[in-house]
Amino acid sequence: MTLIHSPDPPMSTSLLAAFWHRDTPGWKLRAPGQGLVEYALILVLIAIVVIGGLTVLGDQLEGVYVEISCALGGSCSAPDPAAAPPAAGGPTGRTTPPIMVGGVKTCPAGYSLPSASANICLRD
Repeated sequence: MTLIHSPDPPMSTSLLAAFWHRDTPGWKLRAPGQGLVEYALILVLIAIVVIGGLTVLGDQLEGVYVEISCALGGSCSAPDPAAAPPAAGGPTGRTTPPIMVGGVKTCPAGYSLPSASANICLRD
């Protein structure tokens, strides 16, 4: 059996070869380090989206993590009051300790208990 070899087309007539060949002018348009800058811009955009999302959903995520911590037997207590004293006129932060009214844990207006075993009130 005899193999027949077809000659390769000249580089000037092969459109695909001209398109992908690295010596064509199109490959010279990229400056050194351009890819690094593009990746940095993508990372900056991702960081902006993540920060924005956490800013909007931060309070809800905090409540979820407190519930998970309480369910796993972790600390369900309020933050140390000496570390961040509440402002005059009531609670203004994201969390506050519950108030005992008639032996029942009660949260101030605008706050709720994440679970029955929690010792912290989260802002609604």
